[in-house]
Amino acid sequence: MKKTILIFATLFLFSFQSKAQVEVSVNPVALLFEVGIFGFDYNINDDFGIGMDIAFGQGGGALYINGKHYFRPRKGADRFLLGTFLGTVGSLDGDDGGAGLGFLFGYKWVSRRNITFEWTGGIGRDFTGGEIGFLPYGRFNVGYRFNQKIPKK
Repeated sequence: MKKTILIFATLFLFSFQSKAQVEVSVNPVALLFEVGIFGFDYNINDDFGIGMDIAFGQGGGALYINGKHYFRPRKGADRFLLGTFLGTVGSLDGDDGGAGLGFLFGYKWVSRRNITFEWTGGIGRDFTGGEIGFLPYGRFNVGYRFNQKIPKK
């Protein structure tokens, strides 16, 4: 699981162009509980972005890839959003886990200094026949936006 997450993260990060609008974020609340949740977002245009979330802790990890549509953005790829995600969750011992597809919704705020705050939640269906039957998605991240585009007036 760890190798798979590392490979996907590396490929995802190096696939960006140098002038792309990229965001890197972390969940500060999860760090208090010794869980690392990191997010990487690539904004294709003002209305649409793709991203990846990696979570890991002592018991296991998760990998989510998502697509988000932003409604009426002000600074490009911000404010209210709806999207979909593809995710996998697993434990280190390999006994339980799941993979599935779901929907998400949330809100992203971008400061004048390119600091981002995002709250997103969602739920999906576990297609692997796991015990839970659903796949949760949650994100409360603080990050930084690189190569911020200046919005047209």
